[in-house]
Amino acid sequence: NYVTPKNYLTFIATYKRELTNNRTRNHELVERLDGGLKKLIQAAKDVAVMQKELAAKTVVVDQKTKDCGEMLATISINTKEATEKQEAAAVQEEELGVKSIEIAEQKAVAEEKLGAALPALEDAAQALQELSKDDINEIKSFAKPHVLVMGVAECVAILKKQKDTSWGGAKAMMGAGNFLKSLIEFDKDGINDKQIGQIKKYMTDAQFNPVSLKKISTAGAGLLKWVFAMVNYYSVAKEINPMRNAVKKAEMELSAAQKGLARVKKELTELAEMLDTLKQDLGTATAEKNQLKEAADTMARQLAAAEKLINGLASEQTRWKQDMDDLHNNRTMLLGDCLVTSSFLSYLGAFNFDFRQHLIREKWQVDLSDRKIPKNDPINLQVLLTNEVEIIKWASEGLPSDELSVQNGILCTQASSFPLCVDPQMQAVTWIKKKEGKDLTGRIKTFNDGDFLKHLEMSVNFGFPFLFENLDEYLDPVINPVLEKNLTVQGTRKFIKLGDKEVDWDPSFRMYMTSKLSNPHYTPEIFGKASIINFAVTQDGLRDQLLNVVVGYERPDLEAQRLELVEDVSNNK
Repeated sequence: NYVTPKNYLTFIATYKRELTNNRTRNHELVERLDGGLKKLIQAAKDVAVMQKELAAKTVVVDQKTKDCGEMLATISINTKEATEKQEAAAVQEEELGVKSIEIAEQKAVAEEKLGAALPALEDAAQALQELSKDDINEIKSFAKPHVLVMGVAECVAILKKQKDTSWGGAKAMMGAGNFLKSLIEFDKDGINDKQIGQIKKYMTDAQFNPVSLKKISTAGAGLLKWVFAMVNYYSVAKEINPMRNAVKKAEMELSAAQKGLARVKKELTELAEMLDTLKQDLGTATAEKNQLKEAADTMARQLAAAEKLINGLASEQTRWKQDMDDLHNNRTMLLGDCLVTSSFLSYLGAFNFDFRQHLIREKWQVDLSDRKIPKNDPINLQVLLTNEVEIIKWASEGLPSDELSVQNGILCTQASSFPLCVDPQMQAVTWIKKKEGKDLTGRIKTFNDGDFLKHLEMSVNFGFPFLFENLDEYLDPVINPVLEKNLTVQGTRKFIKLGDKEVDWDPSFRMYMTSKLSNPHYTPEIFGKASIINFAVTQDGLRDQLLNVVVGYERPDLEAQRLELVEDVSNNK
């Protein structure tokens, strides 16, 4: 193994890169954990606020439920009252209808009986209309009239309630200027039993009738018609007056009942309007209550989920705080850790596993401790330079999972120079071919192939991987610009001179070199240009590889579960 000034410069550049990358990764992890802790603290505060809001909303929902229950009870009572009143009003209306019919029938009977007396009254009125003042004067002119004429005059005086019902009084009565008019407008409903009794004494005389009297006096016959009509009216009126009074009383009672019914109907209308208003208010209150209850239920579910999450993450919070403290402490330790990892990437590729471990643990770590340079003890290369997911991926691609093979995988992917693998057991070339897959098709060459330079140019230009296999101790100088990455920059263009051509450089380009020689001797120039990696398998390495194979064969379920868990943990980091 040779160490040249170029190796030292590469070591310094690698140290700067590793220190920067690890500090950036450390800062990102701290920020991530700090963000998680802040969110947990904020979530706890939010839960406390939600608990208060939920308590307040629960009180409001309970009050709304109580109010709705009271409104429902009021509506039930008022509905019952309205139903009872409506039923009573219907019964009353039906009774009033029957009573109205009965009153109408009674009134019709009375009117019918009264109508029987009307023709006599009309005849009397007609007779009075036919009488003139001269006819009356004719009667008054009698000094001693006929007894029938005198009786008629006295009957008229009796009906008119004259104090003097003798002929003299009757004669004076007829002398009044409006005598005939007073008879026409006579209040026939004012006649009483006494008057009728007095008149009927005159009517016992068979000659006391209009026909007989007309032969004596036309005026007297007309007055007698009037007297008979009044007597007849009285007889009829005496019979129908109780009926008329009963009808009048019934009509008054009917009117009062109808007013009462109208009042009840008005109350029913007002009660119905009040019920409608209450139902609308109940609907609004119920909708508001349901909305509040739904919001409270949603908040309760969210609160339960939040409390469950916070309680579940309570232990994580403690662990995150510890991880943050560890990360802050590791940030200081990166000074020494990155010195070791950079030295490993720059100097240890060509050595076997035992010598690598000897230098790292017994030389470099001891030297760092003596110089009081902060570092972790022990230093874990896998934690600093790769992760479990990448190691599992390498294993799936055919790289053995023992510690030596993992270190070689790190050197192949992390070293600043292109790897040249000392691979007598062909583990490296098998892994590289499976790792790059179809991208290596047509790009696996040796220096003996005439077209290797053409394919190398295309790989550099388009960012494909390229593999030189079966190399000996000689490397064709034509690939030196690629090994040394002698890039020329013109504006945004980067290119190298490969032979006599300028080839654009794609940052995705990867080149691998492998040799089957078990112990080749490479010149210092090659050590300065490539990263020599010793893939020779030791007995301990074979034992570790065999153990992994046996575990995977005997318990493939556990191995698959282990790989799945490791991948999940890495993805969640």
